[in-house]
Amino acid sequence: MNPSHGTKQQNGDLPAAPDSEPAKIPAQAHTYPDEAQLHRLEMHNAVLRLARPTLEDRLTERTDELASALAAAETASRAKTVFLNNMSHELFTPLNGIMGVNQLLMRNISEPWQLEHLKASQAAAYQLLELLNNVLDMARIEFDKVLLNESSFDLAALLQGVVAGIGSRAKAKGLSVQLDCAASLPPFLMGDALCIHQALIHLADNAVKFTDRGGVTLVVEIRSRNALGMQVAFSVTDTGIGIAAADLERIFLAFEQADNTSTRAYGGAGLGLAISKALIALMGGELEVSSSPGQGSTFAFTLNLKAVTQKERTPDQLRGADVTTHPIWPEAKIRQKPYMKLCM
Repeated sequence: MNPSHGTKQQNGDLPAAPDSEPAKIPAQAHTYPDEAQLHRLEMHNAVLRLARPTLEDRLTERTDELASALAAAETASRAKTVFLNNMSHELFTPLNGIMGVNQLLMRNISEPWQLEHLKASQAAAYQLLELLNNVLDMARIEFDKVLLNESSFDLAALLQGVVAGIGSRAKAKGLSVQLDCAASLPPFLMGDALCIHQALIHLADNAVKFTDRGGVTLVVEIRSRNALGMQVAFSVTDTGIGIAAADLERIFLAFEQADNTSTRAYGGAGLGLAISKALIALMGGELEVSSSPGQGSTFAFTLNLKAVTQKERTPDQLRGADVTTHPIWPEAKIRQKPYMKLCM
């Protein structure tokens, strides 16, 4: 008899055992620190316990130093602003006297060369007046003294006032100025006309200042409508020197320009963009810029404004006119097909 055969018959219901069993993973033995390691850990903990009060004292001391430095910096900044504010007010009195005397002399002097000298003096006085106004505006913004005054305003008159503000400087440099205003915009809107005008005039003035060839274009259009009103988009585009990508953030700081050499070449104190950005933020918008060196710049922002439907345009406004003439510039024509354009 074959023993293996008998075994198979006896264990027929059981599976055959494998030829070899898989190797068992040996259990890792637990290791415990020896006395030397325990002693080092205890010494380390003891050192930390001894150093903890000192570290906490140093952290508290450092925090107090930083808080004191921050308070000192804020105090110095406010003192600087107060000084500039007071000095600006003090300078207004003699400046007004100079401008008044210039006006009187220009009425009584007929010599051409004397008139030219007086005009140059008056132009310098106006530049100084603009700088003082900017310093005062920046002081009011820093002290949170600017309050919004929303009321109905004539959008066309506001935009034409902006173009009028830069018209003479643009003409002196041989630049064109174009106003593109969507015809679908309502004639009257609800908002702070003074803040909007001030923000736009600073942007437009900067565009003229840093543009030597080409022109400046102011575009106003409706971005979207909702139950509360509409989003009105404003943009000022120039064909000027442009701004490098690394300087796009820095130009919005007070007393800053993209390049220090720009201050000498183009003038200005670097306050216009800072004021515009602060005023637009106060109205709930955000000033954005897109630019590249040598290709010009575009400054744009969007505001939520409400239409004033109960008021209608007067006959001397732009309603229904294909070509009209505005009294501010007799030579300027305004077109509304489908945009009304004011070119200078």
